[in-house]
Amino acid sequence: MKKILYIKGMTCNSCKTKIEDTLKSTSGVSSFTVDFESATTAVDLDESVSVDSINTALAQKGKFTLSDKKPLALFKVLKKFAPLITMFALVIAYTVYGQISIGMFYLHHAMADFMGAFFLLFGLLKVLNIHKFAPSYAKYDSIAQKVPAWGYVYPLFELAFAYAYFTQTHLLLVNSMVFVLMSLKAYSVNKKLSNGESIQCACLGGFFNIPITRVTVAEDALMAVMAFTMLFIK
Repeated sequence: MKKILYIKGMTCNSCKTKIEDTLKSTSGVSSFTVDFESATTAVDLDESVSVDSINTALAQKGKFTLSDKKPLALFKVLKKFAPLITMFALVIAYTVYGQISIGMFYLHHAMADFMGAFFLLFGLLKVLNIHKFAPSYAKYDSIAQKVPAWGYVYPLFELAFAYAYFTQTHLLLVNSMVFVLMSLKAYSVNKKLSNGESIQCACLGGFFNIPITRVTVAEDALMAVMAFTMLFIK
């Protein structure tokens, strides 16, 4: 009996391997394939094998469950990217508050607030978990791949960028650096995705299991565009 089952809790390749190992060792499962991107598994199993029995075995490996009911796509996306969405919500809230406090909308000021809050929050998370961030970052950043030490230094640059944006100092240099670094990172991530590689995003310091997707490319591209724009808006 062939079934398409939806996987809950699979966030990385290690999770995928655990699920595959469980299915492989489950009596009555004659064949299967696990697709990471769609979070599904196509299984061929005997009628005597229930999904609940497989879930019982999966519970020994981690917080994984299989279901024949397709989860709501929007809910799935929101749950997967909840930490990232929360961070951006905080950055946007700070930016809006900054504009309200000065009583007017000033594009250069708004972008500086956004960039400052972004680099402060993301930089702090990276510094707090630097030993996990650096190796993960080196898997997709073009500079860190060639110079591993860059993964340990880069978070300090983000904090320095935050200080510059908050104090409105050395913005010509900072915006030029941010434009180059974010553009390179967007290119590197896009190249990895185009090659079909599945990698965990280190943008939140490795505290959360967030896969690299086109969202990561869009995030880096946004920062590059904002930095480039600030070079010409005073």
